[in-house]
Amino acid sequence: MKNLSTYFYILVTLILPYMILMLSFQYEVLLDKRLIFYYKNGLLEGKTSIGLLNAVLLTPIWEEMFFRGVLLFTLLKFTKPVLAISLSGVVFALFHPMYWIVTLASGVLLSLTAYKTKSLIPSFISHSLWNLYSAKFFLYF
Repeated sequence: MKNLSTYFYILVTLILPYMILMLSFQYEVLLDKRLIFYYKNGLLEGKTSIGLLNAVLLTPIWEEMFFRGVLLFTLLKFTKPVLAISLSGVVFALFHPMYWIVTLASGVLLSLTAYKTKSLIPSFISHSLWNLYSAKFFLYF
């Protein structure tokens, strides 16, 4: 976290998916309508303090450890960085089917952040902040 470029990667990882999400809502594309329905009707976690804690802290920890810590760094041993980053982003998006375009962009950016900084901490911070934003966005949607 001492390198200034780390903060640049965190910022980019937050801004680009945010722009995609805003365009998705503006033009009503790329998001599954069920996601909005589920959030509005309290059918997904996140409407409670426990759900918010899970979304902001616990989920990013295990997702970053698996998708970036295990998957990305394992793929890097066998493939070129571009392919490893892309594949880990695709697998990440497949685990989030209701908004896969946004998570594809996020997954690639989080993988790039972890690869460039050689640490999971910046990608965890970005992931946690993104989940906090998303949870708060849908709570007041």
